[in-house]
Amino acid sequence: MKKIFKEFNTLDKSVLHIMKPCLKFSYFLLIFATVVLFTYEIFYAIPNLFYIGISLFSSSLYFIVACLICGLSFNKIKKELKQ
Repeated sequence: MKKIFKEFNTLDKSVLHIMKPCLKFSYFLLIFATVVLFTYEIFYAIPNLFYIGISLFSSSLYFIVACLICGLSFNKIKKELKQ
């Protein structure tokens, strides 16, 4: 676990510059999915809201994980090319 945190702390500036908008977009998508699910919680009349909210929620979580994995792998490739 410490090794992963160390990798995040040593990210290259250009990789970090690319990862930030990706993470911001996925967090906004996650917040939107939470709002949709909260709306479904208030109004049970529309069952499609639940499926839309769950789909958006899971998609945004997968997008966050993919962004982090791609950022770490690009950083590792960039370090190996410098050597």
